[in-house]
Amino acid sequence: MSESLLGILLVTLLFLLILVGLLPEILRWLAERNVQRRQQLVQAVRRLEQELRTLSVQLDPFHSLQAPQYRRIDDEVTQLLAQVQAEREAMAAPGALPFPRVTAVHWAIQHFAAYPRDAGRILYTWQRLRDMQRMVTAGEAVLAAAHQELGRLHQMPQQFCQDSQAILQQLQQVRDRLQQERGAGVTALETWEEEYGRLRRQAVQLNQQLQATETISLEAADALGQALNEVEAALARLDQGTQQLQQARLALDETFQRSSKTFADVEARVDTTRVPEGLHLLLGLITILHEETAVLRRNTQFPQATALLADSDALIALAAEVIAAGRQVQGVLPLLADSLTPQAIATLHQQLQRSEDELADRLEQLERQPAEVLPRPLLAVLRDVQTRMQQMQVEAAALQQAERDAAQRLARDLNQATTELNRAWQALQRTLPLAEGDLLAKKYHGLLQQRREAQGRPLPLQKLVAAARELTADIVTSHDYLRLRFENLGKLVRDYPQFVSAVEQDAAQWRCLQTQVAQVKECAMGIQQVWQKVKGTGWLDETHELLDEVKQLHQRAQTAYTDLEQQLQQFDNIVAHIERTIDYVQGAAGEMMDNGRINRVLGMVDMQYDEAYRAATCEQALAALQRAESFVNGLVAGA
Repeated sequence: MSESLLGILLVTLLFLLILVGLLPEILRWLAERNVQRRQQLVQAVRRLEQELRTLSVQLDPFHSLQAPQYRRIDDEVTQLLAQVQAEREAMAAPGALPFPRVTAVHWAIQHFAAYPRDAGRILYTWQRLRDMQRMVTAGEAVLAAAHQELGRLHQMPQQFCQDSQAILQQLQQVRDRLQQERGAGVTALETWEEEYGRLRRQAVQLNQQLQATETISLEAADALGQALNEVEAALARLDQGTQQLQQARLALDETFQRSSKTFADVEARVDTTRVPEGLHLLLGLITILHEETAVLRRNTQFPQATALLADSDALIALAAEVIAAGRQVQGVLPLLADSLTPQAIATLHQQLQRSEDELADRLEQLERQPAEVLPRPLLAVLRDVQTRMQQMQVEAAALQQAERDAAQRLARDLNQATTELNRAWQALQRTLPLAEGDLLAKKYHGLLQQRREAQGRPLPLQKLVAAARELTADIVTSHDYLRLRFENLGKLVRDYPQFVSAVEQDAAQWRCLQTQVAQVKECAMGIQQVWQKVKGTGWLDETHELLDEVKQLHQRAQTAYTDLEQQLQQFDNIVAHIERTIDYVQGAAGEMMDNGRINRVLGMVDMQYDEAYRAATCEQALAALQRAESFVNGLVAGA
C-alpha cells in the first residue's frame, strides 16, 4: 500500500515539475517565434498588394473589348482580383496584435507569475498569425491563376486561329454527314447544304485573316472574335441539326428494319390453307404503309414516317395475334370429340369467326389518303379486336392445357386404377386362376385393351377410370369373399381328420352313438373329395358351387355331431351323478352301512354300465343308466 502511494506521489511531483518548468519555457519560445513571423507576414502582405496593383493595370486594356472570348476571360480575371482584394481586407494588421516579451533572465515561470495574462496573449497572437499565413497563401494561389488567365488574353489571336481551323474541321464533319445521308437514300437536303456552303466561305475568310496573328491589333482581334463567335453559333446549329437529322434517320431505319423483319416473320407464319378475308386485307394494308414510309424517308419527313411505322407496327401486332389466335383455336378443335368441356371449345371457335368477320368489315370500309395515318377510331376498334384475339389465345391455350392436364391427370388416375386392378387381379389369380373365358377375365382383358386406345383422350380416359375402379371393386369383393371361403373351409378341411378322431374318441364306448360317427365320417370323405376339385375349375361360378357343396356337407356333419354331443352330455350327466353318489357312500356314509350291501349295489351298477355301453339305441342306454342311478339312490336312502 505504501509503495502505491509513493508511486502516485512521484508521478504527481513529475507532473508539477513539467507544469512549472517546461510549459513556461515553451511559451517563451512561442513569443519569440511570433515576433519573427510578424516580420515575414508584413513583407508577404506588401508583395501581395504590389502584385495586385500590377495585375489590375495590365488588365485595363481588355475591359473595353466586346468579343465573348475576351469578355469571358476578362470577367474571370476581374473576379480573381476581387477575391484577392477581399482576402487582403479581411487580414488584420500584424502590428495591431499583442506581442508580449518574457523578461525573466533565468526561469520563464518568474515572468508568468508576475504577468499571468501574457500566456493567453501569446497563444492568441500565435493563432491569428497562423490564420493570416493561410490567407496570404490562398491569395498567392489566386494571383497565380490570374496571371495564367491574363496570359490567355494576350494569346487570344492565336486561339482564334486555332478555333477557325477547328471550325473548318467541324464543317468537314458536317459535309461528311450530309454525304452519308445522301448515300443512305435521303434526297431532300438542299437547305442543309446551302447553309453549309455559306458557313464554309465565312470560315475560310476568317482563317485567312487570322494567319498573321502578330500584327493584329486588339480592336481587330475583338472584331474577328465576334465574327468567329457568330460562325461558331451558326455552325453549332447546323451541326446539331444535321446530327438530329442523321439520328432521326438512323432511328427510323432501325425501326423500319425491325418492323420489316417482324412483318416478314408474321407473313411466314400465315397458314396458306386458311387465310381469312380480314387477315388478307390486314397484310395488304401493312404493305402499303411500308411503301409510303419509304417515300417519306427519302423526303426527310421522319416524324410522319415514324407515325406511319407506328400504325404499321400496331397492324403487324394485330396480324400476329390474328394468326396466333386462329392457329390456337384451330389446334383446339380436334379435341372437341374427346373433350370434357366440348361447349367451351365450340364457343371459342364461334368467337374467332365473329372477330375475323368484324376485322374484314372494318378494313373494307377504310378510306385514307397516301401517307395519311390511320383514323384513331379505327385503331381503337382494331386494338379491341387485338385484345379479343389475345384473350382467345389465352382461352385456347388454357383449354389445350386443361385438356392436357385432364388427360395427364386421368392417365395418372387410370395408371393408379390399373395398378390397383392388376394387383387385385393377380391376387385373385393366386387364389383361383381363372380361364380366359370366365366373365370376370373377359372384363379385365377388355379394359386393358381399351386403355391402350384411350391414351391422350380425356373423355374415354374418364370412362375407363370409372370402369377400372368398378371392376377393381368387383374383383376385390369376389376375391375377398372367395379367399374368406377358402380360408374358412380350408381350415375346416385341414381340421376334419382331427375332428373325426375326436368324434370317434367321444363315442368310442357307446354303441348307440356309432350312427352319428358314421354320418360324420361320410361327410368328411365327401368334403375331401369335393375340396380336391375346388382350385382347379378355372371358373368362378363353378368354384362357388363346389364350395357351397362343401358347406352343405359340413353342415350335415355338424348336425350329426351336435346330436352326438347332446346325447353324450346327457349320458355324462347321469354317470357323473352316479359317481358322486358312490364316492359319498364309500366315504363318510360308508362307516354306517354294511359293506356287503354296498358291494352288491356297486356290482349291479357295473352291470347297468355294461348294458348301457352295449345298447343298440340311445333310449336303451339311457334306461340302463337311469336304473344304475336308482340303485345308488336307494343305497343312500337306506343309509
